Amino acid sequence: MTNFSDKQWVLGLLTYFFVCFIFFYPKMLLLLDEYSYFNQAVALSTFSPNLIIEDLTTTEPVNITGNPYLPGTSISLALLIKLFGKKSVFLLGASCFIISVLLLLKVFQRLKLSRLGILIFFIYPPLLMLTRTVMSGMPSLLLISVFIYFFFCLGTSKTQYICLAFTAGLGMLFRETNIIALGLFLFSLFLSRKKWLGFLAVPLISVVIFRLLLSNWIFSKATYISGADPFSIANILPNLPLYLTLTLLLIPLGLFFITLYKGPHRWEIQLSTGAFLVVYLLYGFNPITYSGWGKGLLFGGRFLVPILPFFAIAAGYGFQKYRLFKHAAFKYSLILLSIFCISVSQYAGSKFNQTHHGISEKIYENYFEKPIVIDHSGYTSINRYINPLLGIFPLQSDLNRFTDRSYIQEVFEHHQAVYLILSMRYENEEKIERGNKYLALIKALASEYQIKKEQRYQSFDGTFMEVWKMEKL
Repeated sequence: MTNFSDKQWVLGLLTYFFVCFIFFYPKMLLLLDEYSYFNQAVALSTFSPNLIIEDLTTTEPVNITGNPYLPGTSISLALLIKLFGKKSVFLLGASCFIISVLLLLKVFQRLKLSRLGILIFFIYPPLLMLTRTVMSGMPSLLLISVFIYFFFCLGTSKTQYICLAFTAGLGMLFRETNIIALGLFLFSLFLSRKKWLGFLAVPLISVVIFRLLLSNWIFSKATYISGADPFSIANILPNLPLYLTLTLLLIPLGLFFITLYKGPHRWEIQLSTGAFLVVYLLYGFNPITYSGWGKGLLFGGRFLVPILPFFAIAAGYGFQKYRLFKHAAFKYSLILLSIFCISVSQYAGSKFNQTHHGISEKIYENYFEKPIVIDHSGYTSINRYINPLLGIFPLQSDLNRFTDRSYIQEVFEHHQAVYLILSMRYENEEKIERGNKYLALIKALASEYQIKKEQRYQSFDGTFMEVWKMEKL
């Protein structure tokens, strides 16, 4: 056991992660944001900016793309769909994870850091969760890892400047906050070689122009920026417990390692990490408020995934410098913890998949050829069960139109019955209000139409799926 080097242990854990991922391969989309990325990817794979279906009655075009996000992730997914089919999209997260670890091994070798710092990747639950999704955090992690590799391993040259600027520019196709993580590095390069400004500016401006053209095609607005909750100083105190927990417990002593780091390019790493954390401390969205501490740590922790390489470098420096971390007991405890976290994350993700996938299969089996009515607003978990990954229902309408009596009359001129499929959850006020809104609509419709509950499914996470059959009296 002691004959293996730290590098071999990292590669062994990486292999174990890959085997677990393939064995427990994801089956469905779980997060609301994934639905938007995936739908946009399906559209882009057919060279269309939006995913359009026809209303079941009026045959009017209905845009079901979902909430619009920056196109980088969707373009990556569209390539996978085009090459290997829809189910291959889950390879994106795992591939980004694996390549990032391999690149950082090279960086750690160059900087002479302890490879055990990379094990932060294997014990950070939000990252392991994200490997099973199609979220922007994973390609952002990869781009920042590529940037760090170029920064430390390519050697000072004009080629290095071009590669770094191009990589930083690509980051803005995935998340605006990526430039916060990389901006100080670019600025330090500019200060060290002011005459080479053009080698930074030209690639960066080229990618910005590409983003403007792409946004104009997809969103009909060249200067499109993803919508977000407001930023305010008032959010710092409510957010502080979340980010302290993430950076001290889920990334064990991460904040201390960053603070004590005195290795190469200390200021760039410390200030970039600090600026990134400040942005999210100011951010108005706190997932703990909506989902409680358990899910909140996972959902909030995903925001920090892109800057995990900085924490890993700082940890690698600390493990190398401080005697406390050089004991064999510490090393093997970290390795065992990594094996445990990989195993639990992939198995739990698979079980979570199976529960929801079973409900989804029943809905598709029983109602795929029937006219259905679902909420197209994009803010409910209905998208977890009915989405293009599993198949696009040929006959569907938007539940939000069923407050219009003339529209309902038109629906029943073409169909004897329709099926309202509702997804309801009750863990916070917003979802309780939405569920009550659905029930109020059912009650209102029951006064004029024959409507009865035909099916009710419940998942272990508290999601209720109800199918109501609606006919004329």
